[in-house]
Amino acid sequence: MVTLDDGLPEIVNLDSYVHIVKDKALLRETMFACQGIIDRCAVASESSIDILETAAQVLERIRGTSEARSQQWATPAEILRRDVDSVLFPKQGNGGFGTPWPRLAEMTGGWNPGDLIIVAGRPSMGKSVIAMQQGYATACQSVSVAYVSLEMSKESLVRRLVAGISRVDAHRARSEYLNADERRRMLEAAADLESIPLYIDESHAHTPAAFGTALRKLRAKTPIGLVIVDHLQLMKVTGRAESRHAELSEICHGFKRLAGKMGCAVMLLTQLNRACEQDRRLPMLADLKESGSIEEDADAVIFIHRLEMYRRDDASLRGKAELIVAKQRNGPTGKLAMTFLSGFQRFEEASTEEETP
Repeated sequence: MVTLDDGLPEIVNLDSYVHIVKDKALLRETMFACQGIIDRCAVASESSIDILETAAQVLERIRGTSEARSQQWATPAEILRRDVDSVLFPKQGNGGFGTPWPRLAEMTGGWNPGDLIIVAGRPSMGKSVIAMQQGYATACQSVSVAYVSLEMSKESLVRRLVAGISRVDAHRARSEYLNADERRRMLEAAADLESIPLYIDESHAHTPAAFGTALRKLRAKTPIGLVIVDHLQLMKVTGRAESRHAELSEICHGFKRLAGKMGCAVMLLTQLNRACEQDRRLPMLADLKESGSIEEDADAVIFIHRLEMYRRDDASLRGKAELIVAKQRNGPTGKLAMTFLSGFQRFEEASTEEETP
């Protein structure tokens, strides 16, 4: 006579057997995925780059699923027992870093590992300027920064950065109309850049999978504290997406997961739609272009607003700008008066007496 419990392991070894079953299931899933990749390589109906990016994306998904399965539930008491001080009284020094603008740092408490920071604005508002200033300031704190530009060349970004540090007119530098003193100041600023961990890539691979591969290579050389991507609308996913909205949603979800997995902050630049420009008003979360998931995934959303771009004939608005913290999970929202120095391509905090309209 045979019973259902014949051959079952002893209950004391159950956890070990469960672990074996899960491990074998993961290996089996990996085998099936690799077989699918082999079939695509044999058929060769796609480019080799697309196949490689798909392979990286599939394996990353399997890895993420495995990590999610390994997560364990914990009670508040267990969480506090691990490190009560870091849970109840988190400090910016615990892996976080500040911003180049003290009032913004005070409002946000700085950026921390796992944060997804959205910097949004209409074209020519200064998104890249904000990003490069943040990247430089972070690198000066000995935190490694990966800056991925999908729009500007590495040379243009570095020239703009050096011009801002040395306070030399960027247009004059680009047009080669510099005097001896300006050249000296730029060379001195360039020399100071040699020791900071700021890594720039003018990526031609606009998919999250290719981006993740490049980032992992850099992480093998140095721990990364901040990743900056300029900008979201120039990215795409491998394969077909239901719509552009779904495509950008997938990209945003991917960057949020990336921030958590790599233990770094991600600053993602994105454009706004034309509504705020047509109405000549302050931007709102609803103006985020093409995807509602941007505001859902973001830990902080910061808008750049320069009214002078809409009223170019009004000389009183020249250089006046605002940073609008429209969303923040762990802090207040509000506006900060700024001054945009167009010649030097940099933002500075306006004096407390100044007010933007």
